[in-house]
Amino acid sequence: MNAVNFEGDDANVTEGDGPGFIAGFFYDNIFFDRIGVEIGFMYSRIGAIDNFDTSDISIGYLNVPIVVKYYIHSSFNIHAGLQFSILTDDTFKSGTDRSKLFKIGKTSAVFGAEYKTNFGLVAGVRYNLGLNSIIAPQSHSAFGRDEDVEFDVKYHTLQASIGYLF
Repeated sequence: MNAVNFEGDDANVTEGDGPGFIAGFFYDNIFFDRIGVEIGFMYSRIGAIDNFDTSDISIGYLNVPIVVKYYIHSSFNIHAGLQFSILTDDTFKSGTDRSKLFKIGKTSAVFGAEYKTNFGLVAGVRYNLGLNSIIAPQSHSAFGRDEDVEFDVKYHTLQASIGYLF
């Protein structure tokens, strides 16, 4: 589950109809007594409403989180790292052509905690802090010149997940 918060000087967007979702898999390895590393591949989807023209937006990303874990106990860890995301799809229900609105990639800082049971069930919570704008520079003509206008729109995500270890 994803719960999204949009921020930035140009953020004219609010969270859409309910929470988004995440699905994927990860590889986890403990290198030392209490230190481990996780790399994952996840698909996430969020919904938003553009407050300017009230169009519904649906955005999908392929996320690759790389985090370092500190095991407080053999079954409980806290972790932090980076997440690299690639835009896979965006849909606008208003029918407006905005094919070049979003940047193809984004980066987030990741902070979280995770609990692993003895029978393989894993429950976790993460906060992804967006580090760069998700909106691509837009071309604008002014005084006979074309110039790119930058927009500041980031999103931060609170994620809750349940999984199974193989």
